Amino acid sequence: MSQAFSSDQYFRILDSSPDHVFIFNSEGKYVDVFGGHENGIGFDCKAYVGQSLHDVMPTTLADLFLKTIQTALSSQKTQRISYQFNQQQLQDLPYLSSSPEL
Repeated sequence: MSQAFSSDQYFRILDSSPDHVFIFNSEGKYVDVFGGHENGIGFDCKAYVGQSLHDVMPTTLADLFLKTIQTALSSQKTQRISYQFNQQQLQDLPYLSSSPEL
């Protein structure tokens, strides 16, 4: 007899991942992010929620990721891509780089 998991259980499983798990919509907007507590970047990627791929990374990578997301959605199949970038390539989000008002 199998028992179905609740959505809360799925979210806890995703959040326990050592690497970040990103959820995107079809336009490449970050819908949610889970996990990543052990990947060593020292940055809370929850700040990306609501932003688009093009808001936070170089255009070439954002285009590649968006194409891959759209292919996955249209084909209903897992897509795999290889990529490499470092934190310095991520663009500062406006509310993270703004200076405090005096």
